[in-house]
Order: sequence, then C-alpha cells, then structure tokens
Amino acid sequence: MLLKKRKRIEDRGWRIARRALAPSSILYLLSSLLLPPALAGCVPVGAVVNKFVGPPPVPAQYLPDKTKPMLVLVESFHNPDAGRLDAQRVTLYVTDELRQYHVAKVVSPEEAEALHLRADYRSMKIEQVGRAAGAGQVLYVNFRPVKVDNTVGGDMLKARAELRVRVVDVESGRTLWPHDEPEGQTVVAESPWVRTSPVGREGLPEPALRDQIARTAAHQIVKLFRKWSPDDEQQDLEESVK
Repeated sequence: MLLKKRKRIEDRGWRIARRALAPSSILYLLSSLLLPPALAGCVPVGAVVNKFVGPPPVPAQYLPDKTKPMLVLVESFHNPDAGRLDAQRVTLYVTDELRQYHVAKVVSPEEAEALHLRADYRSMKIEQVGRAAGAGQVLYVNFRPVKVDNTVGGDMLKARAELRVRVVDVESGRTLWPHDEPEGQTVVAESPWVRTSPVGREGLPEPALRDQIARTAAHQIVKLFRKWSPDDEQQDLEESVK
C-alpha cells in the first residue's frame, strides 16, 4: 500500500514538472546549451528569442484612412524656389512607396505639380490645395532645402535633409497626425561622405547624391504609416551598398 501511494506521488510530480516546462523554460534550456556556462544564467529569455526569430515588427505610427484619396504635397515653405527639384523627387518617391505598401489611395503627382503653377497657390491653405486636387487627406511635407557639404578639395560630398511630416484632413482642415507636434513629425535623412566626380567618371555626382537623399527621406516618411521589420530594413541596406 505504501509503495502504491509513493508511486502516485511520483507520477503526480512528473505531471506537474511537465506542465511547468513552458516555452519560456524551453528557451532557458536552449540558452543554457548554446551559451557559455558563465553567461547562460544571466541572459534574458527575450535576448534568446531575438537571436532565433529576430526583433519584432515596428507598428505604424499612424494609419491613414484608405477610403480617402491622399495628396502628397511636398514643398520648402519658406524657400520654395530653392527646393523645387528636391521637392519633386521626394513627391515621386513617397507616392511610389505609398502605392507599393498599399498605405492609401494616392492622387497622381501630376495633380500636385499642376497646382503649384496656379497664380493663387501661395495663398491657398493645405486643405484648399487638397480639395482642388480631389483629395480627402493631405500628406504634407515641409522641408528645408537639402544641404550639401563638401571637403576643401571638393572631392568628397555629403548631404542632409530635414523634413516635417503631418497628415491634414481636407474637410475640416485639422491635423489628423501627429497630435502633439503642430508643425509635424521630424524626419532626417543624411548621407555619409562619398567621393564625387564629374558625370561619367568614377564617383557620385551631386545630382545623384540629391536623388539618393530624396529616396532615403521618402522611405523614412512612408515607414511612419506602415508596419515594418528591422530585419528587412537591414537586408535592404546591405543590398543597396553592394
């Protein structure tokens, strides 16, 4: 009788131990096997998870209304003439990525470009420009003209762009996002120092560098409105520098 009772206790203990072997326990055991003994006991389970499955996706900061057409309006508000070509580049790249990731239905960039030619454009409010283009919301990007620095010898260049991004409702004229920054969310795109040369020779001419900054800035902007994976970003970066 005593032996049977002892057997039941052992069986019960085994079942409890099996239930305790949760996923976190399994990960802990894996970390003990894969890491040096001196470190295994002090490594968080989250670090082990990231090692095997990578960092979690980053959620969108704001999800635009997919039922309302979106106008991408990019300009250097205080110096529109100086930044006109850079604004056109950013407009095209932002529009392309919004479509690629199905963020919103986007109004043709040609509509925005035609509105810039209107005599009364400078006096129009953002929502009025959006309404004239047939949009329900405006992705408004205000940026300082791209700054390009070079070395004393002029053989190295780097560029930097700083932009303010917000989404404006056409019907009410109010800013839908961000709520706590009236001028918009700040986005910065910056290049490393790169060797420059005249077109056709080895190196990167200034127009190509400006185009690269516009593409980078557009990518950073659209990431605000979609879920993205840090692993995918790293892979894209590695492929872009090959």
